[in-house]
Amino acid sequence: MVDIAPIPLLVVSGTLGAGKTTFINEILQRQSGRRLAAIVNDFGSINIDAAILTKSGQPVYGMENGCICCTLQGDLIRTLRNVMSLDRQPDGIIIEASGLADPRAILSALQDPFISGVATVEALLTVVDARHEDCADPLWRIQIEAADHLYLSNTESPDKSGDRVVAALADLGKGRHFSSADLDDLAGKMLFVDLRGSSRPSRFTATEPLPQGRVVPLEWQSDRPIHLAGLAKLVEGLGPSLLRAKGLIRVTEEPDRPMLFQLSGARATLSPLAHDISGAFLILFGTGSDFDVASVCARLDALSAP
Repeated sequence: MVDIAPIPLLVVSGTLGAGKTTFINEILQRQSGRRLAAIVNDFGSINIDAAILTKSGQPVYGMENGCICCTLQGDLIRTLRNVMSLDRQPDGIIIEASGLADPRAILSALQDPFISGVATVEALLTVVDARHEDCADPLWRIQIEAADHLYLSNTESPDKSGDRVVAALADLGKGRHFSSADLDDLAGKMLFVDLRGSSRPSRFTATEPLPQGRVVPLEWQSDRPIHLAGLAKLVEGLGPSLLRAKGLIRVTEEPDRPMLFQLSGARATLSPLAHDISGAFLILFGTGSDFDVASVCARLDALSAP
């Protein structure tokens, strides 16, 4: 049994009216036996988003009268500290930025030594309105370019504006995105995979492709350390077919240092782990038929061979 301390954080950005609150509400309501907390930031004095999300039954914390990317950074850190000091810690925390926020500044604030020691940014997801976005707006472009994942809202009634938005995303190198058809996948399998306290498979478990075949998860475990250089080469070779990866690992290059491995989009990190572990445990998420579970598993087995 493995127990890890860091609480996963999902930062949700997007322009005013893009549908961030609706997206978060859908994610909160799709949880089954999993406790999430949401921290939401309204720029005005009345936090409407917090009031909406409270109906989900999950704990919601509101921050008003400012933007967490600048004037409220201190409040964000204090709120996170309060949430993580609760007797019953959440399994994950969603942070909703205001529509005027630069998400890069939020990610920077989350490097606070206290926060980075007990929580880790799982991903930055930007919500995009398929019917209306000012694609020339510099802030919109920043929110898009900084994102690990994109979620297209208002796709139920596509029009010519939607085609324009999708084309603009492709021009920015962001051709892959999720929509309402993927909400169950996102809520149950991708954003908050609980690595804490669950029993581990003897080797690996790969489920059938999820609905719509958009996300295929793979769990893999070895009693031996894994070759870090080989893992880096494997991840690089999988390219865009690998959406997300995370794990608790020991590496042959430094076998005495347990580490937390995280990959979201193009962002990969390796940080020391406070808990002792043996061998390696990884969860990977690939895209549909592009992600060959058996092949990836065989390559991982080779990386942990004597």
